[in-house]
Amino acid sequence: MGNLTQKQKSDESNSSRTYDTASIRHLSIEEQTRYRKDKVDMWLRLRKIEGKTSPAAAEIVGIPERTLYSWQKKPVPESTRPHNVRTRRNQEFYDKLKEQVLEIRKENESWGGMKIHARFEAIDHGLDMVINRSMVCRIISELIREKKIKSYYSGKFAKPRGNEVETPPRHHAIPVPDNLRSHAPGDVVQVDTMYVRTPSNRFWYQVNATCIYSRLSFSHIFEAHTAENSAYLLEKMLQDAPFEVRAVQTDQGTEFRGEFERTCKEKGITFYLNKAGTPTQNAFVERFNKTVRDDFLSQDNLPYDDLEAMNIRLNKFINYYNTIRPHQGVENCTPRAYFEHVVS
Repeated sequence: MGNLTQKQKSDESNSSRTYDTASIRHLSIEEQTRYRKDKVDMWLRLRKIEGKTSPAAAEIVGIPERTLYSWQKKPVPESTRPHNVRTRRNQEFYDKLKEQVLEIRKENESWGGMKIHARFEAIDHGLDMVINRSMVCRIISELIREKKIKSYYSGKFAKPRGNEVETPPRHHAIPVPDNLRSHAPGDVVQVDTMYVRTPSNRFWYQVNATCIYSRLSFSHIFEAHTAENSAYLLEKMLQDAPFEVRAVQTDQGTEFRGEFERTCKEKGITFYLNKAGTPTQNAFVERFNKTVRDDFLSQDNLPYDDLEAMNIRLNKFINYYNTIRPHQGVENCTPRAYFEHVVS
């Protein structure tokens, strides 16, 4: 066989990007059949004469390969006329049913399609056609779109638009930059809160802080989840840390607003705020949280009935963590030894 002429190649290439099912639906059955056969013939010629693979030929033709195989088997398009056509009588029945659904729904705002359908089965609705549940559900959706009724859950539980309680604006915190790095102890200290569940099913709140350069860490357990308590840990860290804290980084929890933010501003500390729903940006303190759970909270006989005694035990653990426990993140040194090595 000879090769395709340059004109044939050009015609096939130009027509390869024009496939649009909507554009040929207005054609007659004969015209659609001819169109399908032409595309299939072009696809077969490219495969046999040019030696193209089936996917490559289909790409040139501009028709999905699966469609071409289907057209090869059935070049004559099947009718797209729906099996059940809504007649005038059916439409009148639908409109009457819609009026009754609207009336029942106005009387019972919390009823969904299942309950309304059951209601129709229990009463003489005066309609001489079968009512199925999917039809009732579809009518309810239409009534909601037409704003004749409200969705029960959105109307009952959602906050009313325009009347939401506005979150107080941030006055000092700034979004954490993508290129944030720590080059010395105290450049960035990550702070986070974790829940401590007691055997009596009470919850305490532990605020943890970790210097991401030296891994020196600080912690305290509180009875309440407040910004004042987070600010207390910040003050405690500023007193105990052997370095100057130049920036802190937190998530968007409410415990890092108000008093905590004011303390950062008063102390001249830059306050970086993570993006919502991105705990990976607080990876260092999140990893410290896990260590606290695994090595401290898993201990037996912790004094859960005495918060002061619990913090005494926690301080002993923090001292052990900073001065005795090797840390892989700082070359298997202890955080304190690594800090002293860096400073010296």
